[in-house]
Amino acid sequence: MFWKYHLKGKPSPNFFSDEFRNLIQSMLLYNPEERLTIDQIKNHEWFNGTTSTHAEIMDEFLRRKAVNDDEAEREKAIKRQ
Repeated sequence: MFWKYHLKGKPSPNFFSDEFRNLIQSMLLYNPEERLTIDQIKNHEWFNGTTSTHAEIMDEFLRRKAVNDDEAEREKAIKRQ
């Protein structure tokens, strides 16, 4: 249920990588003794994976803002009709 809920509105069912899912699931295990320690989290393959550049992040934010702005304009146009 956790992933089903968090995938709502995402562009694909593979939005979250297997490494990310593993990290989150390991951090949220019911039994606290089975959860990852801070050191294990810091050494996890997802935590140490590649990251986006500042420019890539800004481009993505601008793209998302444009999509949201377009949707807001469509909604305003529908309300004016």
